[in-house]
Amino acid sequence: MIGFIRPQLAKKRGSHAVSGLSRQRARRRALTELFRKGNPPGFRDALGLLDALGSERDRLWCLGALAGLRTLAAGDREALLAAAPSSPARRRLARRLGKP
Repeated sequence: MIGFIRPQLAKKRGSHAVSGLSRQRARRRALTELFRKGNPPGFRDALGLLDALGSERDRLWCLGALAGLRTLAAGDREALLAAAPSSPARRRLARRLGKP
């Protein structure tokens, strides 16, 4: 919609924002695809890869992917929940994992 209202402003600001968004999305999708294929095989190693993501939102996205794509031992479930950036995020992940 901004492009229709102020096309010049959208051109100046939009290209940088879109390129940054594309890189973030690409990293998030790449990690999700790795997790889907079972890589890395160790859960702690997979959790460590999340440090490479720039934003809490991206880390939370990938935590959700790990929660949905892997069968987790009790200790791994607790580590996943501890890695969530906020209490509401932990509660959402806990619900996804089937914990109250």
